[in-house]
Amino acid sequence: MNSLVTRGSVAVGTKLLVWSAELINCPHGCDPLEVGSDVRLKLSTNCCRRVRWWTRLGAAPAPPPKIRLSSVLPGGGFVAKLVATIARAYPVLYMSKDSEGKTGK
Repeated sequence: MNSLVTRGSVAVGTKLLVWSAELINCPHGCDPLEVGSDVRLKLSTNCCRRVRWWTRLGAAPAPPPKIRLSSVLPGGGFVAKLVATIARAYPVLYMSKDSEGKTGK
């Protein structure tokens, strides 16, 4: 997320659609106006998406949006929902070793 802020992709006023956010150091939840100094909101970059400026604020629809594997960032945290196409399936192969330690099929 830091690199997106540095590049300017996410700035003050950018609306984000967020899934799987975690509240750190607060096991039961708390009022935002009465929060302690040690409580943090942890966002996963892979679970955040920019939305249009006219999108209404508030609770989003239940299922997360599908994303492609090419948009998943390494080290970006959890992935809410991934779309993948299986191009080819190979048969299962087994490899065994005989008493001499040689491998065979």
